[in-house]
Amino acid sequence: MHYVTDLKDIGNDKDLLIIGGGFSAGDFDYEKIKDMTTLALNDSLYFDDGYTIIEPDYMMYNDLNMIKVIKEMIFPDKTKVIGLNNAYWPDVDYCFRKLDIAPARDGHNLAVKAILLAQKVFSFSRIFLTGIDFYTKTVNGKVTSHLHGEKIGVGQKYVDDRHYNTHLKNLDKRVDEFNVIEDRNNIFNCNPDSRLTIFSFLKPY
Repeated sequence: MHYVTDLKDIGNDKDLLIIGGGFSAGDFDYEKIKDMTTLALNDSLYFDDGYTIIEPDYMMYNDLNMIKVIKEMIFPDKTKVIGLNNAYWPDVDYCFRKLDIAPARDGHNLAVKAILLAQKVFSFSRIFLTGIDFYTKTVNGKVTSHLHGEKIGVGQKYVDDRHYNTHLKNLDKRVDEFNVIEDRNNIFNCNPDSRLTIFSFLKPY
């Protein structure tokens, strides 16, 4: 079994781009960051037709349901998969443990955990975020926060005001979870319209 601590300090003097599933991930110019290390969250880059935006260096997830999705992706050996604890072995290349992402908890947004890993274990000099948006759009008549248009929430389409307002409250709760990250000086949000405003806006190009 391999743990993320085997990758300790791989980010010294390097930049990292963390890619979430929000709409800004589709607007990012990946051609300009070919030499930057990339880490994609859950199925952020996956579309039903098998199309992916880029082939990331790392993929990270904390949902066992994502295993099937990731296995269906046709990525070369370049992409290494990171999952939570040994429950995911041997479906991942590296496992992370709760102590690796402290003070984040199990229920925290995966982007929070990824940032803490990038800081505490990987030691990246700068961390850029794209697709970490926390706002909604209407796609094919359904309110969603995901670039690939899927519904958010099991069985909920958010087509009426009650569901929509509940969804907005859930987004606000997720944004608040990032407050556990104390050192924010080297973290930059690439989307100026993101509701995640505790990080400065800056693009790496």
